[in-house]
Amino acid sequence: EQTLVPVRFLHGLLPDALVEQYAPFWQSSKTGSLLGYKRSSGEGMSILHVTVNRYGPADRSGFDPSLADAVVQRLHVRAGFNGSVPDTNDVDNDRPVETLINLQQATVGSSLADLAKFFCRLDSMSHLLIWAEAARDLESLSVSRVELPRLRLSFRRVPKTDIFLSDQFPGFQV
Repeated sequence: EQTLVPVRFLHGLLPDALVEQYAPFWQSSKTGSLLGYKRSSGEGMSILHVTVNRYGPADRSGFDPSLADAVVQRLHVRAGFNGSVPDTNDVDNDRPVETLINLQQATVGSSLADLAKFFCRLDSMSHLLIWAEAARDLESLSVSRVELPRLRLSFRRVPKTDIFLSDQFPGFQV
């Protein structure tokens, strides 16, 4: 069973770019995870899966002030899906899961912080999405894609380099 989560509850919790692209979001009553669905003409349909990890003391107040963090993953739906709402059986297992990197936790002076600082010259951090590809293993993350949805720009990283190639303008790189 799932419950609709009003968009106003997600502002400040997820980057605005994801809230705009994937709303409405649904929360699982069993796991507490959030699901959002995107239908896009460019890359097909995808599912945004937000796993909420609570830690610290249990909430006894009823206002849910417990500590938590989240893992945001984008799963691509297999080509040829014709239904209205996909489920986990419709995920394309040949495409890697993309995990959103939390830029607010980047260490000052790190390569990730420098990358975020560079792209923040183009748009605000709430509209900057930096993704890592991993075979469902969060320990082996490395930046693979940068997206600036408002500017309709995206860049793919050349493996084992610090070069990002533009998806929209072949030959241009950062």
